[in-house]
Amino acid sequence: MIVINFIHQVGSIPKMGLDFLLNCSKVIRIHLMAAAEQRWMRLQRSGGRSGGTETSPVRMVKMAGVYTQTFLKIIKIVDDHKSTLGYEILNEPQVHLSDEWQKIGKYISFITNQIRKVTDKTIIYSMNVPISFKTNSIDLTAQNLAKMAPFDKKNVVFKISVYGIPISNTYQGNKLDILTEAGRIAGVPMYIGEWNEVSREEKINENGN
Repeated sequence: MIVINFIHQVGSIPKMGLDFLLNCSKVIRIHLMAAAEQRWMRLQRSGGRSGGTETSPVRMVKMAGVYTQTFLKIIKIVDDHKSTLGYEILNEPQVHLSDEWQKIGKYISFITNQIRKVTDKTIIYSMNVPISFKTNSIDLTAQNLAKMAPFDKKNVVFKISVYGIPISNTYQGNKLDILTEAGRIAGVPMYIGEWNEVSREEKINENGN
C-alpha cells in the first residue's frame, strides 16, 4: 500500500512525484494533507481569523474549492487503477470545541458530494483527535462523533485507529466502545486503519489538557 501525502501550497501539485509513484507502485489509498485543508480547519476553529487577520466566508469557501479541485485532479489520475480502492477525505481532524463536530461533518459532506460526481469508489472519513474523555470543551460523545459522517453514506466507511489492547474500563477499551457506537449511530461500517500494541493511555499534561 502506498499512502501519498501532499503537503503543498494551495494549487500546487507535485505531479512529477505522483507520476513516478503511479508508474512503480500500487496505489490503494490517497491521503491528502493539503495546505488548503489545514487552513480551512484552522479558519473554522478561529471563526474566520487567520494569523490575526479577518478572513471572509468567501475566502474560506474559495480555499475549500481549491482543495476540492486538487483532490479531483488526483482522482482522475488514479481512479482507473484496479488497486485504487477509495479515498480518505481527512485524516484525524482536530476537534477542540464542541461546535466543531458539525462543522467537520458539513465539510466532509461537501467534499463527498464533489467526489461522487466523478467516482463511486469507497470514501473514508476518519475519527478525530484528540479522543479525550477529560476535555469538557469538546463534549466527546458517540452522538457528536457521528456528526462527522457525510450526509450521503453510500459506500462510506468510518476509519479509526487502535493502539493498545482495548480492555474494558481502560482508555483503549472506552475509546473503542465510543467509536463503535458512533459508527452504529452514523449507520456506516467501521474500518481499523491503524493499529499496534503499544502502551498509550490518556494523560494530563503540564497545562492541564
